[in-house]
Amino acid sequence: MEKRFCPDECFDMKLIHVLTSVKNSILKQNQKLLEIDNLKLSFGDEFIRSAATLAIKRKLGARALKGVVEETLISIMYRAPKLKKQGVVEIILDKYPVSSSHAPILKYEDGRTEIDTQYKTYRGINEEVD
Repeated sequence: MEKRFCPDECFDMKLIHVLTSVKNSILKQNQKLLEIDNLKLSFGDEFIRSAATLAIKRKLGARALKGVVEETLISIMYRAPKLKKQGVVEIILDKYPVSSSHAPILKYEDGRTEIDTQYKTYRGINEEVD
């Protein structure tokens, strides 16, 4: 049987497919969890690409995706009921939060948005993500 070489871009696309298109994907599971608190969770394309890239860099591939995504959500999950009481209706992760400048965006009932200043990361600080 012939082995085929798949460069990082090809593998990256496969991981993005696993994150976005699989019936019970990790992203969809976490969105459903936050629906319990009546919060919408949105992931931007840059977040998804960065999560896939980080999984490749950790050399764990698809097995790492769950951890890569969930470590960005710990702070949000613990604070979900409080966020809802404050009027938050949606949490937007446009970029993978490797620094405070990439913190999630909170969208409120009145339509205003703001950076989540209470957000904390639970992994290596300033992890490089291409």
